[in-house]
Amino acid sequence: MAVVRSAINGYYLAPVPFRLGELYGSAHDTAHATEYYGRFVDLWKGADPELRPRVTEARKRIEQLSRGQR
Repeated sequence: MAVVRSAINGYYLAPVPFRLGELYGSAHDTAHATEYYGRFVDLWKGADPELRPRVTEARKRIEQLSRGQR
């Protein structure tokens, strides 16, 4: 049961930190936006090649937020 739950959580919950980064970014809360994009990058650092563009996008957004851009 725990293995099934882990697989389900990994599939459905993986995009959540990215979305939270978007939401905090739109609310001008750069600290939380950067935190959640960072969590997403950490979670997906070993992603399959077809998912890596999302990781690249999250890294780009972290860089933009750190420079005060959007």
